[in-house]
Amino acid sequence: MKKIRGKIILAFLLVTLLPAIPLSYVVDRILDSVVKIGWNEIEESLEQGIEFSKLYYDNEKDKLKLISKEISSEKEIFERRDFEKLKQFSEVYSLNSIEVFDLSKQNLFSFQKDDFPKFENFEFDKNQVETKVTPFKGNKNFLIGITPIFFSDSTLFLVSGIKLSPNFQEKSEKTLDVLNTFRFLQDEKETVTERFFYAFLTVYALILVVSFLISSLLSKKITSPIKVLVEATRKISEGDLKLRVEETSNDEIGKLQRSMNFMLDKINGEHQKVIQLEKTAAWREIARSLAHEIKNPLTPIQLTIQELKDRYKGDDEEFKFFLENCTEIITEEVDSLKKLVNEFSEFARSPKLELAVGDLENLVKDTIQLYSNQGINFESLEIPDFNFDQDKIKRVFINLLENAILSSSENDRKIDVRLRTENGFAVLEVQDNGNGISQENLEKIFEPHFTTRTTGMGLGLAIVKGVVEKHNGKIEVQSQEGKGSTFKVFLSLSV
Repeated sequence: MKKIRGKIILAFLLVTLLPAIPLSYVVDRILDSVVKIGWNEIEESLEQGIEFSKLYYDNEKDKLKLISKEISSEKEIFERRDFEKLKQFSEVYSLNSIEVFDLSKQNLFSFQKDDFPKFENFEFDKNQVETKVTPFKGNKNFLIGITPIFFSDSTLFLVSGIKLSPNFQEKSEKTLDVLNTFRFLQDEKETVTERFFYAFLTVYALILVVSFLISSLLSKKITSPIKVLVEATRKISEGDLKLRVEETSNDEIGKLQRSMNFMLDKINGEHQKVIQLEKTAAWREIARSLAHEIKNPLTPIQLTIQELKDRYKGDDEEFKFFLENCTEIITEEVDSLKKLVNEFSEFARSPKLELAVGDLENLVKDTIQLYSNQGINFESLEIPDFNFDQDKIKRVFINLLENAILSSSENDRKIDVRLRTENGFAVLEVQDNGNGISQENLEKIFEPHFTTRTTGMGLGLAIVKGVVEKHNGKIEVQSQEGKGSTFKVFLSLSV
């Protein structure tokens, strides 16, 4: 996985680095061009802007000075105190403010428009003899002209004001600041270019670091589930077919994990089938050999003991009783061995079905009548007639009934038999309230030669399973220790 992670990280770094060389060259050329192109033109334009501002300001000052002199020359207006005519002058000369004061600072007339501030908190120069134009309280957006008007017995002051272009002072100062900054940059243009270029390299280095971190995290996220899959394949190759891979996402890796688990389920299922078939085949071979070896001497033994009994003609009643008793015991044991041989023989043979259309419900009812004293309850839904081997299915049912009887107590025995259809199958259920089967043994009960009883060879359920599967069916069991078991036989209705 380290190789894959390294390749992913290297790919990310290459994708990040490859554009760096041409991009750095382009940035360097652009910065150089920007610095060199139009420096003189820009400086000249800024200087012209500053010069224009000065000319405009000086021109407005001169204009206000002339207007103030022109108005102050109309002494008759001031002698008669006919100040209302001053409003006409404000319209004629486009003044924003006209005020008249005496030496005691008393305001004799005041007219403002366009938010022009009032002239107050001031000191007049008694020695002033001509018009003086200044910014209003240092604000160059407003100009005021102070003109003394002399009379024989008094002196008046005409204060006229004009408002310059909006934000004239701020714009002028900003233009001057830009010019100063530009001149500084012109002196430092090589240094500025280098700084811009180094800043670009620094940012690109940060991008490279971030790319490395992202690629490391992403490569780990990609390779971690792959590493799990590789480890899983190693364990599977060692024979661990019960292993399952954790599904961590819904992307392609997640699909691969789900596909692998699905494949393992199928392989494990097929593997279990192969194991079961191998076990069954082995036990059938053993059963075939045992049946052959046991069956051959049984008939001679039975004939010999019968002949021995028939040939005795003596009068010894005690010996005769003893002989008959021994003969009976030997005959019974021979019969038991014959039954065992028949069971071996039946298991050894792969069941061949003799299919015929039959009524499963009647077969079950007739079989239950053989056990009428065992407390068996029967429930049935309507079952259609279908093809099945009636003799073999009857033996299957008998085997399940006898197991239910043997596993339950005679005093409180309860056996329920149910018959129904489900998804194209006839379902036969046999439920008891017996001892139940442990979870450990549930997986083994259909294996040949497995039994928890002291009698029998443990072939009954193996034979049952073989017969049911020959009918394209299946058998299931549910059990809980101390509460009983339920066997379900599914027989295909379309065999």
